[in-house]
Amino acid sequence: MSVDAAALKALIDATPALNALAASGDDAGVARSLNAPTATPGPKPGTWVTELGILDILGPEAGEAALQGLEAAAGGNPVIARVVRILRQASGIGNPGSGIDLGSPATRAMLTALRGTALSEASADALVAAGGRPYSLAELTWGAGVVVRADDVSKAMATSRKGA
Repeated sequence: MSVDAAALKALIDATPALNALAASGDDAGVARSLNAPTATPGPKPGTWVTELGILDILGPEAGEAALQGLEAAAGGNPVIARVVRILRQASGIGNPGSGIDLGSPATRAMLTALRGTALSEASADALVAAGGRPYSLAELTWGAGVVVRADDVSKAMATSRKGA
């Protein structure tokens, strides 16, 4: 996906640190800043786990408590019951793409909703974190996988540099 030059210029103009780099002509520095991972993790789709994966992420005791919490919650919620069935069935398969995807926004929302109820806060947070990765400002602005190049910055800033 290409980055829209007008949108990139607007972001640079609105961000003091990026604006200062652009004003000094450091287009590569602007690109590096936009592509650097942020502290805010976003979803990492394709992070498939089974019961064994949950035990691996949380450790044996916390993992077992989390699985028991999910099983208890499954009695009153058909969606959670299905998740528990999928976790159980997929544990013996060992194929990539089996189990539940911790990077799925729907799975992450479910785990967050169960935080402090069926799952301990620490377990819910750890499972959500396992399905995430840090995104860059470029990715948060234009979508996962987007990388801003120095020549993108040069093109975006060209109109304001013509008179300089």
